[in-house]
Amino acid sequence: MKPFVRYTALFLALIFLAGAGLAWAELMHEADLFTNPKVKPATGFLVTGLIFLGLALRGWRRGS
Repeated sequence: MKPFVRYTALFLALIFLAGAGLAWAELMHEADLFTNPKVKPATGFLVTGLIFLGLALRGWRRGS
């Protein structure tokens, strides 16, 4: 994989995971978490960030 693609995916992963962290931190302060309609977008940010992180880390060699 080309370095541009890897670093772009890593950058996007950090943005989405930071957004998901902020969204979930906001949700933890609200009551009735299971019926809150804001849970789906927050989880969407989390899953998208994890997908980008998986793409960025794909093929990296382990350090010995």
